[in-house]
Amino acid sequence: MRKVVDTGDLVVMRTEQPPGLTVRGDLEPRYVRLFSEALRTTATEQEGDVYLDCGGLQVISLEGLRAVVDAAIDLSQGDRTLIVHSLSPYFHSIFRLAQWDDTPGLVLNGPTES
Repeated sequence: MRKVVDTGDLVVMRTEQPPGLTVRGDLEPRYVRLFSEALRTTATEQEGDVYLDCGGLQVISLEGLRAVVDAAIDLSQGDRTLIVHSLSPYFHSIFRLAQWDDTPGLVLNGPTES
């Protein structure tokens, strides 16, 4: 794993297997731009689906949730998927309440291997 963002509050690391990102800490509004850039870069530099491990995510702002949804929509334009795994039941319920769980290109709590 290679760190691509480290603010002290938020750490985002690039993973090779599965290909994608691991997020740890607090995804507050002030870090959403960095997180979105990491997602975009990862999607650009690799082929196929992108995996997002949220097992270490403690806090996610509405802007952070929207960044995940936007990344999934962008990936779906190329018939790709953002697979979010290790998402806490609480964060999963927020996606469901916002009706974002059926966003094109988004799979919540999907498999960790392709």
